[in-house]
Amino acid sequence: DSEERRLLRLMTEYGGIPNALRRTMWLYFLRPHELAADSSPEIYSRLCAMETGCESKIERDVDRTMPDHVLFAAGEASIGVQSLRRVLRAYAAFDVKIGYVQGMAFVAAILLLYLDEEEAFWCFVRLMSTYCMRELFARGMPGLQVRMFQFDALLHTLLPDVHAHLHKHEIEPNSFCLKWFLSVFAATTIDFRTILRIWDLFFFTGWRIVFQVGLVFFHEAAEDLMQRDHLDALHLLCD
Repeated sequence: DSEERRLLRLMTEYGGIPNALRRTMWLYFLRPHELAADSSPEIYSRLCAMETGCESKIERDVDRTMPDHVLFAAGEASIGVQSLRRVLRAYAAFDVKIGYVQGMAFVAAILLLYLDEEEAFWCFVRLMSTYCMRELFARGMPGLQVRMFQFDALLHTLLPDVHAHLHKHEIEPNSFCLKWFLSVFAATTIDFRTILRIWDLFFFTGWRIVFQVGLVFFHEAAEDLMQRDHLDALHLLCD
């Protein structure tokens, strides 16, 4: 097992997961079949058919989630959009206290790029529980508040000049990093291959990689950022 973990670390942290192996490795990390095995047969199809009151919110988001990707580009006619709708409706029925919250669509869409629809649903459930994503979307978003507090503390410790500049111009983490945490960068303009690489590492290391990517961004943008005032700084951070 230690040898297997070592090989996984080499693959994810140094060479990246080859695209042809991504589905296999994501399934290995998230183990959706364990969750499905603990549930009654046909539970997914039943969840998809349930009314939750979240349908209109889901409909507003499915057509505008990754519209440039071939899986979703045809809009309502695309298999991707139809699968995304069902996964989100199923989760809203599975976890009625959370239902559907904007931002979830990008997480589900990433999974659908490589996984079958039902696999994507159970992997989504795994992310919400084991990876503590559920707290990001709960009422009041307590998990999101914690992540932003942690990132702000890291900035203060590791890049104090940048942190002081942001504080001077009253720029808080919620001004620029909501998409980072809610979608693990899937809803940002970062190169898509890099987004997939981030997700590979997220499955393996958890939230550490999200903080690391954010800190690298600030480190590389520090000189430019320090020359900007409030509005220009926000434009750079939110671009």
